[in-house]
Amino acid sequence: MKFKVRIDNIYRKNYYKKELEHKILNSLIKHKAIPPIVTLIIINYLNQSSSFQHFMKVRNRCVFTGRSRAVFSAYRSLELYFVKKMQ
Repeated sequence: MKFKVRIDNIYRKNYYKKELEHKILNSLIKHKAIPPIVTLIIINYLNQSSSFQHFMKVRNRCVFTGRSRAVFSAYRSLELYFVKKMQ
């Protein structure tokens, strides 16, 4: 389980590094005022970039178990632990 958390943290760091650049380039591709040659250059740049620059699945994990499903992101715990703590 620690391996999955470690890999998830690596993905999260790389995602945050390239998130803004990727969003800006995607918005420029969709913009109609930009010439087609520039959009082709941007698309070529995005295709040549490494896999870390593309969207990656970043999961919220439970602090107690490391499980990635049914996690409340605000509390970083599973629904089961959240309900048990509330009772």
